[in-house]
Amino acid sequence: MFKKHKLDDDMIRLVGKHHPDLLSDTHLRLGKELEAEGRLQEAEYHYLEAQEWKATVNMDRSNGLLEEAYWVPKAHRGADAHKHVAYLWAKSLGGASSVRLLTKLGLLAAAVDHATDNCSFEFAFELSRLALKHKTPEMHLRHALYLEDEGKFEEAEAEFIRAGTPKEAALMFVQNQAWEAAQRVAEARDPDTVAEALVGQARGALEEKDIQKAEGLLLRAQRPCLAFNYYKEAGLWSDALRICKDYVRGQLEALREEYEREATKKGARGMEGLVDQARQWEQAGEYSPAVDCYLKVRGSGSSSLEEKCWMKPEALVHE
Repeated sequence: MFKKHKLDDDMIRLVGKHHPDLLSDTHLRLGKELEAEGRLQEAEYHYLEAQEWKATVNMDRSNGLLEEAYWVPKAHRGADAHKHVAYLWAKSLGGASSVRLLTKLGLLAAAVDHATDNCSFEFAFELSRLALKHKTPEMHLRHALYLEDEGKFEEAEAEFIRAGTPKEAALMFVQNQAWEAAQRVAEARDPDTVAEALVGQARGALEEKDIQKAEGLLLRAQRPCLAFNYYKEAGLWSDALRICKDYVRGQLEALREEYEREATKKGARGMEGLVDQARQWEQAGEYSPAVDCYLKVRGSGSSSLEEKCWMKPEALVHE
């Protein structure tokens, strides 16, 4: 009866007396009905009585009452909800007015971060340009990372450069195997990253089995150790030894000994590789390692081969 005749106070009194467990639900239902009728102040009362301050905030926001929406969570300890409402309020004002409001509320820096977290970069840049210029590089960096995630690499490159972090742009291109772009950015903006770009390109070449190209790139990057380690792991010992001899001679003796141990483990098959390596040393005029290789040939299964190898050192000495 009270509901039918819109005697809300009497209805609430009756429910509170006889069905206190339904009181909050009744306040909430009345709040929704009054909001639908445009009776916002009365709706707010019932929402708050139902301890549904978020419903009040949403109602005020949907009706453009952002100032009112801001104070509701503040009054009811709504965690950081008031910050989000302040952000929306400031955004609706725009320009210098938004800066004045946020400064007054002590939320200017928080609003910039909130805008960035919500990918509202235009507003974040506006606030930082007007009042927080020191945050502008950070805004450009976060925008660049967002654009990178979106696959907009050219736009991300421009933002990385504006942020003063061209290395991140080069590494972005390396990660996405855009080798020419990576090298272009590195050479123009961050010479220290050129080597990383070349190494990344070399890895790509290795994946495509273009070993010669990979070697050239690693040598340009001044990373010969990476080249001979790759050759070693791939069992291409002659190439590993060649690179080591030409570029990392200090590690040559250790690499030769490792190679000879591996050859010995492989028996006859390994001995053939040892002979080939000895011939390469000989042709290169490196007689001392050539002699060592020839003298270690044994167990090849061919006595004539072993005899020739053991005679070789004498011939080399006479040369």
